[in-house]
Amino acid sequence: MVLIPLLMSTAASTLLASTLGLSAQAQAPIPAPDVGEVMGQYFCLEMTGQISAAESNLLLEQELLEIYGETPTLVSMERLAILDNDMAAALEDPYTFDVLRAMMAVAIADDDCFKAVFFNQ
Repeated sequence: MVLIPLLMSTAASTLLASTLGLSAQAQAPIPAPDVGEVMGQYFCLEMTGQISAAESNLLLEQELLEIYGETPTLVSMERLAILDNDMAAALEDPYTFDVLRAMMAVAIADDDCFKAVFFNQ
């Protein structure tokens, strides 16, 4: 599956969570479409070979931190950590599913990314 390599590095989000040391479970995450759009931009850069997976994840988290702050970013990354462990469960989680849907909308709208993701070009 194409999404697995992209999303395997949400382990960096676990590092972010432990670094911040926040208990953010009671807080609301960043809206899924917003996370998906930013994630999609870095996903496309990664899929077209412009940045590495590690850079993609780092830049994603930095951008979300700059725009939304620590707690909402942490909550969102905690919600997306399911992608590291169980893709089937991730697809059943409404938040994660909406993030993935928005991410793929970005990939589909970008011709080079679309070709790289779906046709390995």
